[in-house]
Amino acid sequence: MKSTSEFLKVIITLTLGVAGVFLLSCDDEKVDTIPTLSTVTITEVTGTTAIVSGEIVDNGGSEITASGFVYSSTNALPTLQDNFTETSGIDGTITSNLAGLTSSTIYHVRAYAINSKGTGYGEVIDFSTGNAAPVVTAVSITGTVKANAELTAAYTYNDAENDTESGTEFQWYLSNDVAGTGKTPIAGATSMKYIVRVADESKFITVRVTPKASVGETVGESVESAFVGPVGEATEITFLYNGAQVTYAIIVSPVTNRRWLDRNLGAPNAANAYNDFANYGDAFQWGRGADGHQLTNRTATSAGTTGVNGTESTLATSDAPGHNKFILTSSNPFDWRNPKNDNLWQGVNGVNNPCPAGFRLPTIEEWTAENLGMAAAAYTQLKLTLGGHRLGTGAHSNTTAFGYYWSSSISPTTQANASFQRVATSFASQQLDEPRGMAQLCRCIKN
Repeated sequence: MKSTSEFLKVIITLTLGVAGVFLLSCDDEKVDTIPTLSTVTITEVTGTTAIVSGEIVDNGGSEITASGFVYSSTNALPTLQDNFTETSGIDGTITSNLAGLTSSTIYHVRAYAINSKGTGYGEVIDFSTGNAAPVVTAVSITGTVKANAELTAAYTYNDAENDTESGTEFQWYLSNDVAGTGKTPIAGATSMKYIVRVADESKFITVRVTPKASVGETVGESVESAFVGPVGEATEITFLYNGAQVTYAIIVSPVTNRRWLDRNLGAPNAANAYNDFANYGDAFQWGRGADGHQLTNRTATSAGTTGVNGTESTLATSDAPGHNKFILTSSNPFDWRNPKNDNLWQGVNGVNNPCPAGFRLPTIEEWTAENLGMAAAAYTQLKLTLGGHRLGTGAHSNTTAFGYYWSSSISPTTQANASFQRVATSFASQQLDEPRGMAQLCRCIKN
């Protein structure tokens, strides 16, 4: 039989054993929990994206194997059966980018984490995506890629909320090749259409389209078209003359391969023959701009010619007389301007150049290079006509007999005069000079 002391030892041992088992049981219950989380904030919300952050408050005593966020626009209590993201976070703050969302839509989102005991979720937070920015696709360029032609930016506009397009921006660019080398914006080319300039010839062109909507996120991402080109040479040119828009064709000399306008300035049409008086064109005093003094009434029933805007006897003292009258110059210095100015009409950017952009009056050397024959040959080559000239007295002379064509050159022998090309029916074309106050025909050559 055991003694009382031994009996007490047994009881204490059993008691401690039971307590130990009880403590172990309590530890097991502490581990047997899922993670605890908090869904903290939703930031940087756009029409299709948002950034959500949360916190793993307690891992439940077991290693986190996965974490992230679940979200849905239809399930108010989203789970992993809905959309979800995954992060690498195992404790503390976790963050995810929600992408591919639908604009103007309410979403429900909450954080989640998984350990060996299961999946824990944070509280649900609701947020609404913004009004999505518009988008453009299939950006391209339509039209003939040549100088003086009109190009148009073509594209497809889309907006998730069907917001009306408003204020879409355009920018046209030039480059040296189809790869975009040396790409530079074209100053002022900011509309849907672009008139190709003569200066663009041999270049390549692209257009950037930036979509805008009337409401919501008004500005979308810019998209550029592929490069088109190279820009070909123009076959016609449209410009303003005498306050009206006119279109002249461009012809190529079979002798020099130079490009000329197909008619004299002021002619309503290209001439049908060298004596087509209705299409002789206007007569300019040398170096003077297209200010109206040159306008000539070519009657439809005869070869008669009459100045349109009258005459003025006072010589001009500047490059722009300030009126549209023919200035009479029947006495010394035989020039409409006093003092004379040798720098008029010099080059495509010359003072008073009456030709359209990219064109100018030819030099006497350029006239000589054409090696023009008699009137019939000159007409065949450059459609030149026999429009005569206008004397310093204001009278028209030699109409149907000769064609007098100004050059931009000063006479090398008589400095007060300017050189011109004369076309005739009875002898080959020749170079002469005449006082600057006389008025002659103007034919423009491409620079």
